Amino acid sequence: MTLREAVAKRLDEVIEQHQITPYKLAQKSGIAQSSISDIRSQKCKTLSVQVIYEILDSLEMGLDDFFVNPLFKRENITE
Repeated sequence: MTLREAVAKRLDEVIEQHQITPYKLAQKSGIAQSSISDIRSQKCKTLSVQVIYEILDSLEMGLDDFFVNPLFKRENITE
């Protein structure tokens, strides 16, 4: 899987775990709903850690909570 796919899958997991809609997440984080949608649909060509940080911070999660996940193991990323 590509890194873009892994980020999209992990963000979907986080949204589900927190039982929040992408719309509410956008409101809470200050990140445009279209940007969240682009990440989830893998249309985002470049993605800054700052954007991920702001999304996670609004959910009181750290970057380690997001990236320490089997999806991000080296052997799982083909890109």
